[in-house]
Amino acid sequence: MNILIIAPHPDDETLGVGGVIVKNVKKGNKVYCCVLTKAFPPQYSEELIVRKREEAEEARRVLGVEKNYYLELPTLKLDTLPLFDIQQKIMAVISKCHPEVVYLPHHGDINSDHRVAFEAGILAAKFTKESTVRNVLSYEVICSANWAPPFPESAFIPNYFEDISGTLAVKMEALKCYRSEMKLAPHPRSLELIEIEAKRWGSVIGTEAAEAFILIRGRVV
Repeated sequence: MNILIIAPHPDDETLGVGGVIVKNVKKGNKVYCCVLTKAFPPQYSEELIVRKREEAEEARRVLGVEKNYYLELPTLKLDTLPLFDIQQKIMAVISKCHPEVVYLPHHGDINSDHRVAFEAGILAAKFTKESTVRNVLSYEVICSANWAPPFPESAFIPNYFEDISGTLAVKMEALKCYRSEMKLAPHPRSLELIEIEAKRWGSVIGTEAAEAFILIRGRVV
């Protein structure tokens, strides 16, 4: 089985789906990641831009991701681009890796790149007669979801959980690769808080750790 993670930024895939990625790789499934954005000067230094790509590739190897596809769209500016153009770029990646499962960021995240990635991704992963996609799920990026306004349409209310008790440690190792992104506790993007979140979701389903998702669309053929 092939799986595709749509990640607006490098590290989103590990934050939201890292444990499930490792779990599927161990099963022999192939996991691909589509990273939508790239940092550009003058907002970011050339040194930091190079370092971010190196970190993403380091994390990819730790997780066992088959390949990262980099679309190199401008970070924090996806909402300035035509949605159709982003959709077409994602569809091109889907046509290369033929996923049966697609993971998207949560539509209610405070980060506008995440919301646009969801909108473009759900269009790109639409069900057609020719489509290989069988399931579409959205994942939680802990700080972007937690900082969203307290409105029902923004809430992350998962209805699908995966036990990652056996792969949480590898997820945490992959997160350590993102040295330019990780923060110190009590920031939600800290190793301590991410591990607590995994254990909190685990308690919902009676396991040591879990990742939570919203199953948006599924089909049985």
